[in-house]
Amino acid sequence: MRIDHHKLLFHVDRVSDWLKGERIYPIYMEISPAGSCNHRCIFC
Repeated sequence: MRIDHHKLLFHVDRVSDWLKGERIYPIYMEISPAGSCNHRCIFC
């Protein structure tokens, strides 16, 4: 799992659960039949 600081402060409770080893699910998921994201995030 790749994680950087991008928007982590908005989800402190989720980060806390992850650090405790609890199972978490994605907050946002993009599904597309073709193409790819063009945001060019540093963590992708």
